[in-house]
Amino acid sequence: MLSTILNVFMYHRVLPDVHSDAVSVELFRRQIAFIQDRYRLLSGAEVVEFLSGKNTFEGPCAALTFDDGWLDNWLFATPVLVERRVPAILALITGNLHDSPVRQDVSCRIARV
Repeated sequence: MLSTILNVFMYHRVLPDVHSDAVSVELFRRQIAFIQDRYRLLSGAEVVEFLSGKNTFEGPCAALTFDDGWLDNWLFATPVLVERRVPAILALITGNLHDSPVRQDVSCRIARV
């Protein structure tokens, strides 16, 4: 029996400013710091090990996931994750790789990479 609980924090969008469908970059940065202070953040491979019973981890664990493959996940969330050295699982919509436009909206047009 596993004694560790795995919490999963799912994000949809991260944008430079407040948006009804997203968290701002500043709020995201604060949330990541809060989560990082309280949980051992697992990589995708570690989540698989945990769920398959191949590995258990001490203390509270968490994973970060991003759904829907929006461009802002890469433009705005990823730099914060890299800066804080936080692993995350980003969903890619592979069926749209070659035949669809980039999933973005007007909020991403101000992006500076």
